[in-house]
Amino acid sequence: MLIHFILFNLVWLGLVIYGNDAIVSALLWLGIFAWHKKLTRYELYLAAVITFLGVSIDNILTVLGIFRFPDETFIPYWLIVLWLCFSCILLRAPQQLKTNRWLQIVLPMIFAPLSYFAGFQLSAVKFGWDLLPTMLLLSIIWPLF
Repeated sequence: MLIHFILFNLVWLGLVIYGNDAIVSALLWLGIFAWHKKLTRYELYLAAVITFLGVSIDNILTVLGIFRFPDETFIPYWLIVLWLCFSCILLRAPQQLKTNRWLQIVLPMIFAPLSYFAGFQLSAVKFGWDLLPTMLLLSIIWPLF
């Protein structure tokens, strides 16, 4: 699983830096991951639901002006693909993450804002609010997700 986690982070970085130009590479990794991990139809359905929810929340934050993407009214296509990749790897997270409610709250509270902050630092997204309120909002929203 470690190799897939490392590869996912490379996919994340590629999508954030290269945007839509990295979609094909990301989808290739996703196909290999799904095949290697033998994701079931039910898991793919769950991945679609998680992706839909994540994309919906990001779109709401974008429409409200909290996120700003260059030349985009809604979130860009690369972010939709990123959500799909994240949702698939999340489904195969270690059992401790699936059963420990405390980790399910604390990890998104910390790492979701850090992920968006990294995207901000790499100029993939701009924030319509100041940095601290944006980070606090994200640390509240994502543990609820």
